[in-house]
Amino acid sequence: MTIDPHTVAPRRFPLRPPARARQPRQELAPAGVGSRLLAWLIDLVAVAAAAAVAWLLTSSPLVAAIVALELLIGFVVWEGHTGCTPGQLALGLRTVRVGTPVSAGAAAVIPRALIFGAAHLLAVVGAPLLILTALADPRRRGQAWHDKVGGLQVVDVRRSVRGATLPHLPPAYPTGVPGFTPSMPQPVPVRADGPAPESPLLPRDAVTRIENPERPPVPPTPAPAPAPARPAFAFRLDDGTVVPVDRGGYLGRRPSAPEGQAGALLVAVPDPERSMSRTHARFGVTNGQLWYEDLGSGNGTIVQIPDGRSVDLTPHSRVALQPGATLLLGTRSVQVIPYEG
Repeated sequence: MTIDPHTVAPRRFPLRPPARARQPRQELAPAGVGSRLLAWLIDLVAVAAAAAVAWLLTSSPLVAAIVALELLIGFVVWEGHTGCTPGQLALGLRTVRVGTPVSAGAAAVIPRALIFGAAHLLAVVGAPLLILTALADPRRRGQAWHDKVGGLQVVDVRRSVRGATLPHLPPAYPTGVPGFTPSMPQPVPVRADGPAPESPLLPRDAVTRIENPERPPVPPTPAPAPAPARPAFAFRLDDGTVVPVDRGGYLGRRPSAPEGQAGALLVAVPDPERSMSRTHARFGVTNGQLWYEDLGSGNGTIVQIPDGRSVDLTPHSRVALQPGATLLLGTRSVQVIPYEG
């Protein structure tokens, strides 16, 4: 029976699945009112500038109003999907569901946006006054009145992850499927051409005339196939499934590998809420070190370190992971464990 060394079936352990640690409440720092006001001003200036350009180009107030409305709708959709408006992105703020690091989605953001938009009808002080109501939040989450409508919270990402760092790996990695080890080169046969030995059955002059007789090439001895490396790491999904990481691959709701990487390990995380991207991230093992890279997913990746601190990863930046770390992916979680199979 032949066993493919690159195929390791997922294992299910009859253990109680780990608690889903996707809600590190103590790590979410509420955004300050000053930061929220500044983010609102940045968004307001961006919309006003776009409307002014449209007016100058068309001399039509209607066109300028349509451009401003389209831009505002785009900001709301973007905030629901990523948790950020341009102003929030510039200041490191993020709109999330209360007590979680997950963006809220359009269904929760749109009612909040309608209330906040209506506040602008109260001269120029309505919107700032609505933001200032966050100071009266009795739970100290920094929730303004319009935030509570959708069960939302604005957090300061930079303050939430202060003091927690992960080692970043250099960008230089072997091409192809991450984690693969190139096979050993085949030995090159060496010809042993030379003068033929003298033979008592042939006269000396016959030997002299045949200086380099043609000899059949020596067939190379095939090198033994390298033994497959035993996986050192595994992913434990929040439903208890354990997937050994025996090679590089991709992780997500329905991950797929780029063309030319058919042998990549694909780790599909059950996600009925569709909070993860199809191909959320990629990973690999280089020099015995497990690394992970978020591929610009919608809800991003937060790494929870065993000591309880959290790190919001920068997209397209590879970081080293140690056993015990937990990846928070939307509403799902994946834990890095040593492989003991």
